[in-house]
Amino acid sequence: MLALVAMLAFMATEPHEPAPRAAITWEEAFRRALEAPGIAAVRAAVQERRELDGKISGLGNPEVELVAGVRKGEVDQGFDGEVTVIQPFPLAPVGAGRRNAARAETRLLDARARALRLERGLQVASAFCRLHAAERAREEAENAVSLAEEILVAVERGQRAGVFTSQDVALARLHVAEARLDLLAAEGEAFELGVELGRAVLHDGPYPLVTSGPLPLVALPPEQEWTRKLSTEKLPSSILPILEAEAARARLREREVEARAFWVGIGATALRESQERALLGTLRFTIPLFDRGLRDRGQLSTEARLQEGTSAEERKAAAGHVASIVHEVEHSEATYEHLRDTVVALAEENLRLARLAFEAGEQTVLDVLRAQSQLVSLRMQLHRAEADRALARLRLALLLEAVDGPRTD
Repeated sequence: MLALVAMLAFMATEPHEPAPRAAITWEEAFRRALEAPGIAAVRAAVQERRELDGKISGLGNPEVELVAGVRKGEVDQGFDGEVTVIQPFPLAPVGAGRRNAARAETRLLDARARALRLERGLQVASAFCRLHAAERAREEAENAVSLAEEILVAVERGQRAGVFTSQDVALARLHVAEARLDLLAAEGEAFELGVELGRAVLHDGPYPLVTSGPLPLVALPPEQEWTRKLSTEKLPSSILPILEAEAARARLREREVEARAFWVGIGATALRESQERALLGTLRFTIPLFDRGLRDRGQLSTEARLQEGTSAEERKAAAGHVASIVHEVEHSEATYEHLRDTVVALAEENLRLARLAFEAGEQTVLDVLRAQSQLVSLRMQLHRAEADRALARLRLALLLEAVDGPRTD
């Protein structure tokens, strides 16, 4: 009993350790995104459609007619039966129309699969880069709290020695409180973004996810090739309405051919009467006189025209989308380099000079705290700018892959 009490007391004195968190690299996050069940299902659907498209036939189904009965009379009586088998043949390229419509729908499905792959890739890229920046910002906030507490200890020691006033101590304590508040905000942001990344990669838990490794920095083709490869007709926002219109037109042509086609049924009739047997040839015609599929053709024509209008609008807007993506890459690169090479370096020098002036009695504690806060804020901004640069390059690379890559396997 005493041993149990001693063990519990020992365990109670152990410091509490946070629950372990699952870490994920960019490569693993991107792989999970592309292996999601939704993408796998679309990929399988495209493969199945490709296998079935070439097997589509233009023939009608065989028709079998059976007539049976009993004849009863003074002279002729007994069992009578008649069996007719007819195979319909179209006098028009019905099969070609069906196969062309099916292939157009498969091309549309393949484009949707690639668009979904792009969408999931962009979603994971955004979540990973933003989380990486939030984690670095949280580290800067932790360092800011440590530095603020060190300054507070020094100021309190100086107050006891008669160097600092009570107002100096109050300012140092306020700075510590503000630094801790910033740390709480940074921790909350990192937690939310860790949950967002976990949901994007369908993580089973525990939550939140944390990043492992550096930000992805993809290699891009020469800048002069960006606009050429990102032509308005190739962007997913443009190609999907184009293919939807083509599929609707193909279905319309399929329906027109079927509705206008003359069908010939060739077959045979086996006849059995009480006293006779007969085998007769059968020829049947279906003439498209009244039902010409006008209702279906009108609906498909309307759908095609609407999609053609949407496609024209998207092509007009695509030029602005391309310009925005290209500008984002250039702007984020320039912003990151300016912060890294100039702004943060100046803030670090300003803090160093403020501390020297403070030690020489030429500046107050408030001046040092202000310089410290400015440096922390700029370092956080630098981490976010680095993440923005990586995300901009990823967006461009994924879009180039989507418009220039192979079809869905």
